[in-house]
Amino acid sequence: MNDRTFPNAVDTERSLLGCLMMDSSLVQKVKDLVDPEDFYEGKHRRLLELILKMHEAGDAVDQMTVTQIVASSGSDERAYGGPAYVLGLSDRVVTMLHTEQHASLIRQNAIRRMMMTGFKELSMKAQDGETALASVVADCMSLAKRASEQAPGRSVWKDMDAVIDAHDKEMEERFRAANEQRVIGVPTGLIELDHKLGGLKPGKSYVVAARPAMGKSAVLSNILTYAGRNGHRCAEFSLEMGDVELFDRQLADFAGINYGRLQSGKLDKLDMTRMDDAKNEMYSWPIHLDDTPGRSIGQICAAARQLKSKHPDLSLIGLDYIQLTQASSPEAKKKREQAISEISRELKLLARELNVATVVLAQLNRECERRPNKRPMLSDLRESGAIEQNADAVIMLYRDEYYNPDSPDKGVAELLIRKNRGGATGKVRLLWEPEYQRFSTLAENVVTLYGSSGFTPDPDDDLGFSG
Repeated sequence: MNDRTFPNAVDTERSLLGCLMMDSSLVQKVKDLVDPEDFYEGKHRRLLELILKMHEAGDAVDQMTVTQIVASSGSDERAYGGPAYVLGLSDRVVTMLHTEQHASLIRQNAIRRMMMTGFKELSMKAQDGETALASVVADCMSLAKRASEQAPGRSVWKDMDAVIDAHDKEMEERFRAANEQRVIGVPTGLIELDHKLGGLKPGKSYVVAARPAMGKSAVLSNILTYAGRNGHRCAEFSLEMGDVELFDRQLADFAGINYGRLQSGKLDKLDMTRMDDAKNEMYSWPIHLDDTPGRSIGQICAAARQLKSKHPDLSLIGLDYIQLTQASSPEAKKKREQAISEISRELKLLARELNVATVVLAQLNRECERRPNKRPMLSDLRESGAIEQNADAVIMLYRDEYYNPDSPDKGVAELLIRKNRGGATGKVRLLWEPEYQRFSTLAENVVTLYGSSGFTPDPDDDLGFSG
């Protein structure tokens, strides 16, 4: 078969095999949609046969077990492409949200090839004067029937009864959250922001954008620290800072140790006691860190899926930051705006696929600094409007004292909610304590939020503010 003549989806085959090795729960679903003989590439057919055989035998199916079997097959390993080829298949995975569509595409191409081969044979029969016309017609009808029966047509429609059942379950959770004075999603610890957003909700993508040195990395660190200490499993991909520097920020925030003294090592006895006590508690926090520089969006998504597979309770993923992330597709790598569009889209799909909230940091361009009022707007998002388009909420950080040393709002930061799909936009004023790398809720906002409702927070409750 000639690639230029016969329809095929070899890249999709690679991606689908990578998905099956990353999440074996997909094997049962995929085996009902596509068969090994539907694959165009021979080594891909044999790999799918191997995965199905392992699945039916009850063996573990993952990247390492499949690679080990291929490596132990001796000279036959080349029939699968070799161990290195199998290990590299997961790098082809950008999203597992469309696994069924990938299987459907492979099946469609297999049917097209079958029809092309059948039509060629029918054409030869039709030209053969010794073949009865009735036989040619019967073969035509048989080919059409076979193609119709094998064509994928699985419905993705949901009937109203299923939608209403899902809505009933969602409303039950909303009622419980309202009665218990809590948010539905992961709390940020910034109670006014939680009040406006309803927490960081699963399946939603949040963008925190600012100019350099405004403190956006500290915002993400504060959110992860608060969520982790309250039992929410979190993960952070840091493309800018290493693990020790990130931990310094969390430690300064949580333990109340001066960040400068922590980095210089000039700690007094009280600081040392606070540091040791904080570390003893932080050992148990369900926070995971990947500080590998130069990550592509495909690698980030693959690592996130592996972590979700290992820890199903993963609820929050942070990325610092989007402009340092590399695109996966060759086309997007050629143009930065297209790359940012691909990255933001895949992060949104990842949030839905894994049912987690994603918090993505983004840099702003210099346009805001050329205006008299330097508070950022959506048009200031750097390199691509797709960031705004794909985000469920866009939050912009502004500190007036950065531009105006004599500002009356020294020590105050603003979170400007410029987009909030399904909710209100607005402004949240925060206390900024650079010595602790900490943003926290202003006491005045606590009074505003809870005074009218009659709810008075317990002084022992941690509401994410200090004072």
